[in-house]
Amino acid sequence: LRALEISYNHITGTLPISVGNLSASLYELSAEGCRIRGTIPNEISNLSGLVRLNLYKNDLSGSILSTIKGLQKLQGLYVGYNKLRGSIPDDLSQLPNLSDLYLEANQLSGSLPACLWNISSLRYINLSSNKLFSRIPASFGNLKDLLAFRTFRSLVSLESLDLSRNNLSGLIPKSLDKLMYLKHFNVSYNKLHGEIPSGGPFKNFISQSFLPNEALCGTTQFGVRPCKTNFVDRLKTLRKVVIISVSSVISLVALVLMYVLLWIRCRKSKRPPIEIDLQPVVEHRRITYQEILEATKGFEESNLLGNGSFGSVYKGILSDGMVVAIKVFKLQQERALKSFHVECDTIRNVRHRNLIKIVTSCSNPEFKALILEYMPNVSLEKWLHSHSCALDITQRLDIMIDLACALDYLHHEYGLGGSVSTSCDVYSYEIILMETFTRKKLTDEMFEG
Repeated sequence: LRALEISYNHITGTLPISVGNLSASLYELSAEGCRIRGTIPNEISNLSGLVRLNLYKNDLSGSILSTIKGLQKLQGLYVGYNKLRGSIPDDLSQLPNLSDLYLEANQLSGSLPACLWNISSLRYINLSSNKLFSRIPASFGNLKDLLAFRTFRSLVSLESLDLSRNNLSGLIPKSLDKLMYLKHFNVSYNKLHGEIPSGGPFKNFISQSFLPNEALCGTTQFGVRPCKTNFVDRLKTLRKVVIISVSSVISLVALVLMYVLLWIRCRKSKRPPIEIDLQPVVEHRRITYQEILEATKGFEESNLLGNGSFGSVYKGILSDGMVVAIKVFKLQQERALKSFHVECDTIRNVRHRNLIKIVTSCSNPEFKALILEYMPNVSLEKWLHSHSCALDITQRLDIMIDLACALDYLHHEYGLGGSVSTSCDVYSYEIILMETFTRKKLTDEMFEG
């Protein structure tokens, strides 16, 4: 025997104990709409192969048996519209394949058992028209918990939940809006309060799912009063908006003012071209290769300040005690000689307080060098990115003003104009400005995206 279907017959009396003697391979027992009374016999748990038990719309009394846990293959339990009493047993959680649970229109009491949310295959739940009381557990629809703790993973596939006509109280958990497969939801005729979730499947629910819970609030589609916005929350939100807006305006104004100040300072400090032409020719001192060799102690590595594309820079002390920086060109490089002549022509014609002064040059067929004023404070990069050095905002602003003036003097198109250069070692001024005030290199992760 595989199935026993006796629904909607005029069968009276009770379920006999001998029902447990039916075939262990019986997968369906259906006696819906009969007049069977009495209790469900314990022996029914002997039907270990039972998949579907339908005792809907009878006069059954007593409680839901704890021995039902023996029906390990049970997928559908339909005992609605009877006179069952007591609480929903925790043993239901031991039915690993249960997907349909219909217990509506009985006289069940007690709280919603937490064990229900442990049933991994549960899809349809109808507990309406009973005497259940408690709060709807917040963990019920918490997908974070569902993903983290597999004991709750069942609710991901939940499609129907009917808890109407009970004495449930408290809030409708907002986490329920994450149950994306939920198609039917009914909590009407309870004592719930607070805001109805509006996201996820709740966008498709209507007022009949929530009436007449007068303490509920939400959007107009639910037929309830609007929720009052918390004054403190509104005040916090407004405060954040004001702070962000004011900060943005102040930052923008500060940048504009600083830019204007830099431009004015540079305009004032620039010399007209006619003044340069009228400057007397400066007499540069003569320095021999031997003097350079002695000043650098034979180009000792301890005096090396840095290396560039076409040369190396050494620190040197001349015979009169003057400290200088000596740029020695690598003549074996293809364009080193041209670079030497270009730099000589350029430096010969520039006069600006923010540019390193040229002391002299040393040139013969086998050796080319420029002798420059020594800057003891090393490079701006060291001051910006070294933990041992620190510049306050005023010092950084002064540096940027001087740098802007020098860039504008040398390269009108690359300085305050902001044009991009690929043919010389000149940064766009805005990039230098950003790196100086953030103390971060352009390769830093804060500039990504």
